[in-house]
Amino acid sequence: MANWTEIENKLSEILDDDYYRAKYAINMPRQKAKDCVQRAQGSALPAYSGEITVVELKHPGRPGFPTRLMRGFDTTRSDLRYGGWWIDYELFDRFRRATSNLPAAIRVEKIQAFMRARSAVSHDWSNMAGIAELNLPVGARTPALIGKAHHQALVTNQKDPGYVPNVFLMGGDLQFYLCVHDKGWIRDVSAAAA
Repeated sequence: MANWTEIENKLSEILDDDYYRAKYAINMPRQKAKDCVQRAQGSALPAYSGEITVVELKHPGRPGFPTRLMRGFDTTRSDLRYGGWWIDYELFDRFRRATSNLPAAIRVEKIQAFMRARSAVSHDWSNMAGIAELNLPVGARTPALIGKAHHQALVTNQKDPGYVPNVFLMGGDLQFYLCVHDKGWIRDVSAAAA
């Protein structure tokens, strides 16, 4: 089980830096860390399973830490391409390679299905019809919580017509929760995803 107090403390230490004060006007790093941890914890079920690491992603990158991330986002709600949850581009590229022999339309659908299942994004949380890419520019930094996605219900709302009890999305892939980022780092790559 995650020690969220320890995670909050580590995150606060990263945010207590002149870079974040100047770039993001974070003058209360402890409060920003607390808010970020509350969003990253999850609601009905935990968002993470197992160990959670707090790191600072930077460009130029360090071995084992990405500078390029991807996410599926809900196209029916504004600004969701800029959300906090991301996966490493290398994982996304693995999904692309696994579907390389499929026609383009089916390929995108399968990539989105892999992303949904392995990141455990319930159907009532997001339609995942869009795909966004985040590229950290040179000199950029951002704190991230990293851990394996915990399984989630296929549909969380029991009143939803698609709800089926005890049916879950498996999760298990590494996910990154970014506490701060610049919208200028992110672009919609839905059309080019395949």
